[in-house]
Amino acid sequence: CQDFSIAGLQKGGDKGSGTRSSLMWNTVDIIRHCKPKYVIWENVKNLLSKKHKHNFDAYLEVMESIGYKNYYKVLNAKDYGIPQNRERVFTISIRDDINKEFIFPEGMPLEIKLKDLLEKEVEEKYYYSDEITKCFKYYNGENTNVIGNLIMDKWQDTMKRIYDINKCAPTLSTMQGGNLEPKILINNRIRKLTPKE
Repeated sequence: CQDFSIAGLQKGGDKGSGTRSSLMWNTVDIIRHCKPKYVIWENVKNLLSKKHKHNFDAYLEVMESIGYKNYYKVLNAKDYGIPQNRERVFTISIRDDINKEFIFPEGMPLEIKLKDLLEKEVEEKYYYSDEITKCFKYYNGENTNVIGNLIMDKWQDTMKRIYDINKCAPTLSTMQGGNLEPKILINNRIRKLTPKE
């Protein structure tokens, strides 16, 4: 999904382009050879954007041509019990001879918050000093307040925010190190999430 994501360089996934996202066409070759009964494919929501939708449409068309019926929908983790705002395109492909229809499950009320998933005690190395705290933004889901001086660029804006543990988390990046980890505010102290979290 890296080359479809708005967090990436958006190189796309055209067949033969050599991008990471063009590996989707290798999976189609595997499906064509193995003919599994069911195929589940997940990707970032930006795959449906004007810039990348031609790849998604081509994927669906090829899957139909090799004998699959496709169902797709944008699902958000927060609608399925996970306190994270994470939208993804899910595609379920069912081999034609299986003769089954697929219905995506209905969402459910969110009953937990980010704080419910946090470790109770973490090492001091996960906490930031007061000086570093001044470089971050605090984001509470409605208003954005700047703490101190902040230098941002369009790609790292999300990683320089501190998220309210009493709400949903944003889409959490897999980027680690270099001060890019998502940050949270606990007892007026800012810390990064642990690998387990």
